[in-house]
Amino acid sequence: MRLSHSDEFERERAQYRFAFTCESCAHFDRRRERCRHEYPTDEHRQAYYREPRELVFCKEFELE
Repeated sequence: MRLSHSDEFERERAQYRFAFTCESCAHFDRRRERCRHEYPTDEHRQAYYREPRELVFCKEFELE
């Protein structure tokens, strides 16, 4: 799912400690730095969000 970036989202993400990147997902293999389902991770990693950009949510995300 893709959404436009907004300042409101950034405020709420910080306020509620919203987790949605690979690093917070139960399907992310930290040792290999890859998704266990073999999905591409470039747009889902924390580093991708260092600059404001379109939000990309993975449909397989499952909180650890």
